[in-house]
Amino acid sequence: MRVAMRTRGGPSQGWGNVYRLAAVAAALAARGHDIVTILAEGPPEVAEVLRRRGFPAQILADGLTTEAEAAILAETPPAELCVAEMLDIKPARQRLLRCAWPRLVIFDDLLDQRYDADLVVCGQDLPGYGNQGLSVPDCRFLTGYRYFMAPTAIAAHTGTPARAPACPHRLLVTLGGGDYHLAYVKIAQAIRALPHPVAATFVLGPAAAPQAMAEIAAILPTAAILGGIDAMDSLYAAHDTAVVSAGYSKLEAAIMGVPAISLATQWHQIPLGETFAARTGLPFAGYAGFLEPATLTALLKYLLDSPARLDLIESARRVVDGQGMTRVVEAIEALVREPRP
Repeated sequence: MRVAMRTRGGPSQGWGNVYRLAAVAAALAARGHDIVTILAEGPPEVAEVLRRRGFPAQILADGLTTEAEAAILAETPPAELCVAEMLDIKPARQRLLRCAWPRLVIFDDLLDQRYDADLVVCGQDLPGYGNQGLSVPDCRFLTGYRYFMAPTAIAAHTGTPARAPACPHRLLVTLGGGDYHLAYVKIAQAIRALPHPVAATFVLGPAAAPQAMAEIAAILPTAAILGGIDAMDSLYAAHDTAVVSAGYSKLEAAIMGVPAISLATQWHQIPLGETFAARTGLPFAGYAGFLEPATLTALLKYLLDSPARLDLIESARRVVDGQGMTRVVEAIEALVREPRP
């Protein structure tokens, strides 16, 4: 099967969608499918992330019009389908991609659009999925944590025993690829206020503000502060507790068996964090912009010392089992095998 892909990322769009598309591309390639092109809208760094993983990526200007993209699509290689992951993919652009290739699959964890596609995958539990009824009649939907597409290295830890807490606790802080400078500062302040020391590791994304490392180090001189890390599985495995974003990271931590406090770094993550907390019992600290460090300190004290730690992580593992990538790839393969109507 020949597969084309489309994404958008960078400082204004975030990096999670780019990394997830790369993980899906790797999963498809591992099953013998050919990734013929990835159209990467945004700064050159977006395409570079994909090229470092061995995929052919073509840079698209950030904010290009559908007219400009139509001219580019006319020159792209043939494929059986296109897989798209990008924020705010409007119906006009969906129709453009659907005309360029026989099938269109969209990954969208918010389901806040009207969809003109063959298959839409949402790997989050949401308060509601109302836009399904506004989409084209032949569009199918896969929704919920069963379809969270964890990278292969993360999914490999499915079912491994949760770790007992270390002494001192080893705390991982990772909020994703965006510039969440102030959130990291408040988390550092919250950690400093804990009654017992913890060994903290901060992982900053590619869009992090240059001064973020220095400011975190001034608050927590003993913290490890890292940037540009792809292999998150080894870091999760080395820590017993985490503070993570309410997007993908909370689900990765659950699969890895690490009890975590989630934090909404962007507005759209608020319902994602609230829903996950309601399903699992793991703490949700709310929106990062409103967060008081003292609130996070209290949540950390609870989670670090709670006798229910193992029960909480097992509750999380019951709702996200790490097999979503396999389910989605098999659904894509089945879609291509179906005759066109």
